Amino acid sequence: MGKRVKQIVFMMIVLIVIMLSCETEPGDVFTITITANKTGVTDGTKAYGKIIAPGDGPEGEALYSIEAVFTDGAVSGTIPEVPAGTYSVYVFIDVNDNADTAKPLPDTGDFVFSSEDYEVTGDQTVTIEDADWEAYNAYTISVTALKSGVSDGIKIYTKMVEHGEEPDAAALYSAEGTFSGGSATFTISDVAGGTYAAYVMIDINSNASVSDPLPDGHDYVFSDEDYEVAEDLDETIEDSDWIIFGYTLTVNCEDPDGAEGISVYGMLVEDGGDQMSEILYAGEAVFTSNTAELIIENIAPGSYEGFYLVDMNGNALMTDFMPDQDDYTFNPAGGVEIVGDAVDTIISSDWEIFGIF
Repeated sequence: MGKRVKQIVFMMIVLIVIMLSCETEPGDVFTITITANKTGVTDGTKAYGKIIAPGDGPEGEALYSIEAVFTDGAVSGTIPEVPAGTYSVYVFIDVNDNADTAKPLPDTGDFVFSSEDYEVTGDQTVTIEDADWEAYNAYTISVTALKSGVSDGIKIYTKMVEHGEEPDAAALYSAEGTFSGGSATFTISDVAGGTYAAYVMIDINSNASVSDPLPDGHDYVFSDEDYEVAEDLDETIEDSDWIIFGYTLTVNCEDPDGAEGISVYGMLVEDGGDQMSEILYAGEAVFTSNTAELIIENIAPGSYEGFYLVDMNGNALMTDFMPDQDDYTFNPAGGVEIVGDAVDTIISSDWEIFGIF
């Protein structure tokens, strides 16, 4: 019986020794393998990883580091001799190939991954999947657009271009939405911090190119040419913020003959039309000191016929602008081409007196 007890005691001691030998000791070191996947990353793009003290931010001093190169959307590497403990792990893809190799840090356009409380208890693998990456220094912009009278199903388009660029510049970021009940929403994700020009349009006539939507006549537009992005933004474009897209034609008119205080009218009709055609755009001014500045606004880009009338007897109606005897008229040869804001001049000798015989 005593021999049996001794055997049991001996086996228990051996078991305890084995268990103790399996526990992590402060001096134990391990190998950490980092594998990562990211679609769209060009072969040869570098990825940098580092293990730092827990609680330190991404700029903290690297205790252990690794550098590897992407091939076929994947990268892998190992960090040896990492002692047991708790760390922070940071990895980034140097998409724009501009990191300082002495102390590599991400910047705008790179992708980053982090694990703040990473426990090292043995040889381990950190696996970073495509969805685990985040764009560095990137934000989300959520927009609600309000516009009464817009039919359900009408599209809204937005684009953000480089600061100082015009609406036809290449889009850095873009989005679209659809109106329903007088409002539309859209979201732009992964926008790098910075200053942009932002342009939004409601495609009222449903004729915009989907690949590069730009406004034309009677679309509604909104713009912010100094749009700052430094955090996630939740924006609203109010009904009153919209303006009708179009250009301004300014016509400087010289007095034909004694027209002081007399009204001058201008109208644009379809290309090839005549004075009886439907008026698309119109303006009115009054001669003062032998001149009048006639302004026609919100003109869609295109070609038009222009007709101008000095209403000497004060009986013309702005609804039709029809001249009668002794009025002066002018119809510019070649029509009127609108590709932007324009200025034109009608000199005294351009006017012709309208007569009924």
